[in-house]
Amino acid sequence: MTVLVTGGTGFIGSHVVRALIEQDKRVRVLLRKTSSATTLEHLGVELFYGDLTDKSSLDGVADNVSHVVHLAGLLGGAKVAEQRYWEVNVQGTANLLEQFQDRPFERFVYCSTTGVLGPISNPPADETWPLSPSNLYELTKCEAETLVRKYSQDRGIPAAIIRPGLVYGPGNLHLLGLFRTIQRGLFFLIGTGSSLLDPVYIDDMVQGLLLSLYSPQAMGRTYIIAGERPVTIAELVHAIGRALGKKPYKFRLPVGIAMGLARCFEWLGHGLGFDPPLSVSRVRFLTENRACRIDRAREELGYHPTVDLEEGLRRTVIWYREQGLL
Repeated sequence: MTVLVTGGTGFIGSHVVRALIEQDKRVRVLLRKTSSATTLEHLGVELFYGDLTDKSSLDGVADNVSHVVHLAGLLGGAKVAEQRYWEVNVQGTANLLEQFQDRPFERFVYCSTTGVLGPISNPPADETWPLSPSNLYELTKCEAETLVRKYSQDRGIPAAIIRPGLVYGPGNLHLLGLFRTIQRGLFFLIGTGSSLLDPVYIDDMVQGLLLSLYSPQAMGRTYIIAGERPVTIAELVHAIGRALGKKPYKFRLPVGIAMGLARCFEWLGHGLGFDPPLSVSRVRFLTENRACRIDRAREELGYHPTVDLEEGLRRTVIWYREQGLL
């Protein structure tokens, strides 16, 4: 039987595919015809060309599949239309789920995000925390979670949901801008830097995902997958500075001023079609509490993060430099 992975060409997906191959699993990757498949071909996986937003293109993707890892999703940018988030993150998930209803298979793992919880007023939160998404990406991931639960409860899909924290490590280009800004001495701390978040190294995130894929206890459950402990923004940027051998920042900017600048940049970016250097979401990322507990994953799955922040950032910086990105 085969493990189906969506989003297998992405940062998290490529690591998941490699981990499955190392476990001698047969892997099928769903990807669009416009995606680069060079790395996947070298790994010897089966390629299935289709598009989550085109239901007919998915016919046959579920054949002989025993497990599903649904990672594909749209994170977005200034040039992405709002409707596209709904098409990919929500309708795309529904289209994939429909391929597996009334089929005998073992597990459907949906990769969501701790972002669906929104800002945490009294951190750390756990899986029982009410959902309160604060942007379009988080809202569509929240809606996709609702779909997965509905298919699980009403149509017998054997599903589990994982909510990773801030995943980082070799291959992650989403955080490259933060590293570059600190490298160039251009980073400034917004507010006090005391807000909490949950960085998790890619190897630990993959560990949690695979545990939820195979553990009998994971059926119908939701798990937060994060690092050993929450860290403050100031702690994170200082750790990045140490990994780079640079002073992380020279000055602080009040939150109100930063938010005003972000709104101006977004207005310009929307009109001129570029991603702003400072956005409202980035200001929120640097000033809102997002810390969560991993107790449930520890107790039910045996999840145990093994790569601490300093070591994870060291490995990440080495990879960036090897790729000529820093």
